[in-house]
Amino acid sequence: MTENEIKTVLSEDISELKLPPISENVINALHEKNPESALSAEHHVISAKKKNNAVFKFVFAVMLALLAVSAPLIIVLNDISSDTVVSEKGSTVNSETEIPESTNKTIPESTNKTIPESSDITSSVESADVLEKIQMQKVYGTVALSGRSEEELETLLEYCVDAKIYEDKQYLYSFDSDGNLLEILNISEKKSNGDNAPEEKILKTSEELFAYYFPELNRDDYEIEYQGEADAMPAWIVEYTRTTEGIIDSKIRMTFDACGELHMIIATENIKEGKISKKQAVEIALNELRSDKYDIPEFDRNDIRIEIAAKNDKSCYTVSVSGIPSNDKYITAYAFFTIDYNNGNIIDSEVIC
Repeated sequence: MTENEIKTVLSEDISELKLPPISENVINALHEKNPESALSAEHHVISAKKKNNAVFKFVFAVMLALLAVSAPLIIVLNDISSDTVVSEKGSTVNSETEIPESTNKTIPESTNKTIPESSDITSSVESADVLEKIQMQKVYGTVALSGRSEEELETLLEYCVDAKIYEDKQYLYSFDSDGNLLEILNISEKKSNGDNAPEEKILKTSEELFAYYFPELNRDDYEIEYQGEADAMPAWIVEYTRTTEGIIDSKIRMTFDACGELHMIIATENIKEGKISKKQAVEIALNELRSDKYDIPEFDRNDIRIEIAAKNDKSCYTVSVSGIPSNDKYITAYAFFTIDYNNGNIIDSEVIC
């Protein structure tokens, strides 16, 4: 998680950003196969993992206390087809929420009528890379390099100097030097209208977007965590995370408004390891955290959540640690470190208790 992303998380609930319109074309097609259930838009958290058909019952931390979002319900999905709802008092009831299988042949939703139906997508579009698909389909008009200044882009995006920023009438699209999608941000001032979206619609939409924008990633390697609050902005936060040896090394965050329209996608930049491996960088961060510089009680590594990303234009890792115990038993601490991946030096650090 980058420093700008942390700031984004802290400000999301009061954000005034407007969201892009989403068409019902794809949703209607999905309805014919699997009608949406009349689920409420009550705030809750879902965690699912599509592996081994086993139920992993657990309660994950509510996106840090800094999100300031309550979580009255926690749902654990079993192989994306069944789940159990656990109330605050510990009682359980069955739910019919279902995550659909992802497919690279689907397209993101839009109210723009020029977006092609699934059956109209040509083989050339299917085989094109993400940027080419966006440019060929022209969902929101012509997509071209943005003419915005670097200073403006830095205020809007998780901007890095090596990134190429494209723009159409609705979105900014950020790609790294290798052509991987880093971020999408709505820049339209048009406000969405409609009924509140149920969680099933949010899950289906996020799966479609994952398959469309990240076809090179193996969906089975990722867990999904999601939480929603109908009266918040954004109303829904969906995160896909890949964990390697206890370290979250790939994350894709999507945010939606209450109607289920996409607001933003942020993906971690591909990690290019230097002389210092990502495992070494994590150990450097944890050793620093356990030093006498910080008033942090002893903690077990299994009780914390560790994430690592890279800023390749600055030759550094960003290591974030959440769920750290503090001297206040009612809250946990959060730490953020920037580490040079060529020599292991700590460039910057911050601990929030």
